[in-house]
Amino acid sequence: MKISRFSAATARVIAPLACVVVLANSACGKDDEASETAAAVTASALVGTWKTDCVKDEENQFVIDTHVFTATDYTLTNKTYSKAGCADADILFSSSAGGTYKAAGSNFDLNVNLLTVTPQSDAMTTGFKAACSTLTWTKGTTTDVKTCDVFKDKVAMQYSIYKIDGTKLTVGKESDAKDGTTEAKRHSEYNTTAVATKQ
Repeated sequence: MKISRFSAATARVIAPLACVVVLANSACGKDDEASETAAAVTASALVGTWKTDCVKDEENQFVIDTHVFTATDYTLTNKTYSKAGCADADILFSSSAGGTYKAAGSNFDLNVNLLTVTPQSDAMTTGFKAACSTLTWTKGTTTDVKTCDVFKDKVAMQYSIYKIDGTKLTVGKESDAKDGTTEAKRHSEYNTTAVATKQ
């Protein structure tokens, strides 16, 4: 998402979900380049639930990401909070993205068919209403955002990377040049800010 399409306040609400969609989660930002020697693992090693600690993103919000893999399906749930510690009382919104996937070597290809947002604060409900005014927004209610103009381009194939090191999962992050929208634009850096641990 480009900030120029929305007000700065609306862009701040939208940016974390955009990162979720590209498997970069809302800690899009400072990360290392992908290692050419990343251990190739089989897709079966992904199966299970992986969860990050509460980490600060570049929007000064705090997030917890939960990655759930079956043999064929993937869902990333992101919970965004206003304060460190990620206490339930401080949740701003949660979002989910997912679909069917294929993993080979360190490549991860996702056919996105799930995209939802659940605003948990009045400010986030208002922000999402401004960004996707054609949808009905209610605090605490999950809304399917696949038809919202802001997210329509994200309901497609996404091309990322991943690596597993023992019980740790690191996924790719979006950049301007490598936004994950085509194989040629596959993510090439890992998001080392939000490493997930197998549960």
